[in-house]
Amino acid sequence: MIKVRFSTGITVTYARANRLVREQNGWMLYAKYGEKEEIIAAIQPDAGAIIEFAEPLRVHNTVTDAEELSTQCIKQLRTFSVNKLVQLKRDISFFDSRAKRWTT
Repeated sequence: MIKVRFSTGITVTYARANRLVREQNGWMLYAKYGEKEEIIAAIQPDAGAIIEFAEPLRVHNTVTDAEELSTQCIKQLRTFSVNKLVQLKRDISFFDSRAKRWTT
């Protein structure tokens, strides 16, 4: 299955297509069954199309707000690079925990 997404928002799914070939006049979508192969569609180079061979991936652990982001960062501190930790420690030094506000 190959999906073709156009800039207009239209998506065409070619259920039988299983091969894509770049030719002089654009892209050709083929369906191959055993020894037999047939052209399913032709896409012009200037069509502004995105061609997908698989379903789009889902995004897991999407962050919806700053509070959630900070919680995830705290849980993952040990995986940060040394340079990131140095920068984080430097930035946090400007926070006054007693007054609960940022200083300059």
